[in-house]
Amino acid sequence: MLIVFIGRIVIHRDVTYQRFLISVGSLLVLIAPFIWDIDFSLWLPGTVASYLNGRQLSMFPLFPWLGFMMFGAVTAFAHKNARLTGGEARFFQRLLQFGLAMVIVGIVLVEIPVQIPMVSTAVRANPLFFATRLGIILLLLTTCWYYAEKRKTEQSFVLDVSRESLLVYTAHLLLIYGRFWNDKSLASVYGGLWSIPECILATVGLTLLMILAAKVWGWTKRRPFPWARYISYATGLTVLTILLLRKY
Repeated sequence: MLIVFIGRIVIHRDVTYQRFLISVGSLLVLIAPFIWDIDFSLWLPGTVASYLNGRQLSMFPLFPWLGFMMFGAVTAFAHKNARLTGGEARFFQRLLQFGLAMVIVGIVLVEIPVQIPMVSTAVRANPLFFATRLGIILLLLTTCWYYAEKRKTEQSFVLDVSRESLLVYTAHLLLIYGRFWNDKSLASVYGGLWSIPECILATVGLTLLMILAAKVWGWTKRRPFPWARYISYATGLTVLTILLLRKY
């Protein structure tokens, strides 16, 4: 967020700013395979090294995940311009085509057995893997826009979730990766064991649960009595206490 924010302050021309975001995002994605297997903890503190790649078990290191932030900012900037000029529908048509192309190309090319020396073979560092995921995100974004356009209402679960995106983002990660089950996470217990239909069913169930959580939390924050504030304070103090007292 700081890179996006400071970049906008320094770079005033819109075209130059978009090129800056695309360049930084592309660089992050392309560099990831070259640094993925490097153990940066040999030279840097673990808290810093874990930000750079997945060697220290970080789920979303800056390389290449920061690329999603950069390309997300590019998409948001382009959408704003399209909306101001009356070309929003055309914008999402192109976004649909672009996202679909990225998914197809990523899925097809990632299976090509090519090994480049000094480059990691980890799938999470593969630029084609990144392209596939980015394409899926663009397709989901387009789907949500078409849904909102068809409904023509502000009373929608899509808007409920978008307003509480931080809660949903945090809650679903804690539910999947949190070590609450005899010091094990659901990912470590069930990861790699489910079939495709089971994964689809679990995804649908988790999605519905997060929609419900977003609706309940949004409703709580709109109540006259400040229950949301008390819940936030209690949660923060609980997390801080666990962090200070837990034995690792």
